[in-house]
Amino acid sequence: PMLASSSVGTVEYRSITEPMRFSNRRAQFIEASADEVDPDGKVLRCSRENGAKIEVPYDVLVLSVGMKTSTFGTPGVAERCFFLKDVDDARNLRAGLIEQFETASLPGMSEDEKKQLLSFVVVGGGPTGVEFSG
Repeated sequence: PMLASSSVGTVEYRSITEPMRFSNRRAQFIEASADEVDPDGKVLRCSRENGAKIEVPYDVLVLSVGMKTSTFGTPGVAERCFFLKDVDDARNLRAGLIEQFETASLPGMSEDEKKQLLSFVVVGGGPTGVEFSG
């Protein structure tokens, strides 16, 4: 819920995030994509964003799959919408909202233009969508 609040300025981003590297001193954090699990050898084979391949030995492996935002193949969604899955999305959404308000406040804008600029649609009835709406 705090992610939605950060997108409109109620809560600062730094108040809701903590780097994984520092949250548990006994755990090791490596940013990479898991490609293959070797349960017999207890090794996880990974790829880094720069293309480097690494092997990470483990005693106990806990996999937590991430999720990418889906547009469900709807044309225009990726180009015209803001998503709200992480802090970068919240920053982009806040900047987009501010831009709409700034444009609507320009001299010479008709009431119809302002109404169009300041009409927003929230798609998604999950906790974040409901919190953002209001």
